[in-house]
Amino acid sequence: LRTTQTEMLSGQIHELSDQRMVECQLYQEQKAALAYEVVAVREELDQERNLRLSQTATLTGQRNKLSDKLSVECQLYRDQKAGLVYDLAAAKASIAKIQQ
Repeated sequence: LRTTQTEMLSGQIHELSDQRMVECQLYQEQKAALAYEVVAVREELDQERNLRLSQTATLTGQRNKLSDKLSVECQLYRDQKAGLVYDLAAAKASIAKIQQ
């Protein structure tokens, strides 16, 4: 009877051991799949970050060009305005001489 019980217990131990090995293998496979997915997500995030940095650099360059262009245009406007103010003053002075 004890031999039969021992054999039964031994069989159950082997079954549980086999089941545990299968579960461990499944766990290892799931762990590897998750690790692969983490790497893929990190690569995707790196690509997205690099794209955004590139876009930011492009937009910064465009902004600087527009700012420079605007500065030049504003200076030109100020120069033209100063010329017109001078011309207006000269015209007023001429009119004043004529009226005298």
